[in-house]
Amino acid sequence: MKPLILMTPSYDINPAKPAHDFVYRVNATYVRALEAAGCVPVMCGTCDFSALADRCDGVLFTGGVDIDPKYFSEDVLNNTVCICDLRDTLELALFDVCFQKKLPMLGICRGIQLLNVALGGSLWQDIPAQLPDALPHSDARHTVQTVPGSLVQRLCGDTFVSNSYHHQAVREPGRGLKVTARASDGVIEAVEHDCLPILGIQWHPERMLSPYKPEGVAEMAVIFDYFARICGKS
Repeated sequence: MKPLILMTPSYDINPAKPAHDFVYRVNATYVRALEAAGCVPVMCGTCDFSALADRCDGVLFTGGVDIDPKYFSEDVLNNTVCICDLRDTLELALFDVCFQKKLPMLGICRGIQLLNVALGGSLWQDIPAQLPDALPHSDARHTVQTVPGSLVQRLCGDTFVSNSYHHQAVREPGRGLKVTARASDGVIEAVEHDCLPILGIQWHPERMLSPYKPEGVAEMAVIFDYFARICGKS
């Protein structure tokens, strides 16, 4: 049976409408990447997370807006930080349920940051402001170096060129997380849990599958093939 994967959505909230009248949205590239790996992707659009976790085989925390810095004991740094209180609240609650059930979890872009904050870690709120010597990470391409012996190294090799669509990044890893890839400027690009099937990556592998991948960057179907395998065992 194909593994059933929950995908966390973005929340498009229109301030001119009642608070309950918003739009769930998931980029089609996530759906296609999971389907290509043999999964059945389903958008998470309910608060009954325990029931969902009982029925699914894994969770994909997708990209999106920033996480409120209050969750790692900081104030908002500047006006580049864009947050969604509803999404933060629901995704942190979903993480807690899935963590207790030891479900496989994959975090992409915002997703790696969510996993990290949920486990007590912190973030760079704005790379250009806080790390002025860093590479461009917003709509850019750069080299990623993996840690020998890590899962990411086994899947992606020692180095590869990734896409990059973020202005925040993992600062201090959360409990149980180890850093397993960095950009050449030292910015963290991947974390893995030391005993649970939890992987967080800062780049967007779903945009690096043919025919969507930018010219010159690696093919990343291996990420979703791996996730499908471990979810199929859960």
